[in-house]
Amino acid sequence: NKQYAIEKFIEQENVLEGKIAKKSATQAKLDSEISDHNIEKASLEGIAETKQETRDTEYAAYHTHDELLTKAIGALGNAIESLQASKKDMKDSKDGYTLLSKHAELIKSSLLVADSLKLSTGGVQLVKTLESLLQGGPEAGANNHAYSYHSNEIVATLEALLKNFKEQKVSADNSERQTRDRKSVV
Repeated sequence: NKQYAIEKFIEQENVLEGKIAKKSATQAKLDSEISDHNIEKASLEGIAETKQETRDTEYAAYHTHDELLTKAIGALGNAIESLQASKKDMKDSKDGYTLLSKHAELIKSSLLVADSLKLSTGGVQLVKTLESLLQGGPEAGANNHAYSYHSNEIVATLEALLKNFKEQKVSADNSERQTRDRKSVV
């Protein structure tokens, strides 16, 4: 009986050792898979971090561009509004030059912003044209109808530029929205 019991225990011990060996092999396989998944996870986290940095850079560029466009749109809108409101004072008035020159810096800065953003062609040329117009002044003997005429040209140019700015802003906003939506899906 003792011998039989010992053989039974040895047999059970062998079965348990087989189960332990099988479980150890499964554990080693799972440990290897975990290691592979951790490597893959680290790689994906690196990719996600890189993509987030790219997205942050894209958004910062958009935000800067948007701020400049918003300022330029506001400045041009104010300049156009002021020039149009003062048109009646420009006709047959010595003040036409003063009213136009009053807005010159605002107009020049708006045109330079447009040129720096590559939103308009000839922004620098428009600034030079404006400067040459303003350098003549009423004391140079120019007639005030010429100032009224040139102010109409400037207003028309600024309105076209303002339209271009607004289109660029809408385009930039749509592009940003699409980029943001595409990145959030990924």
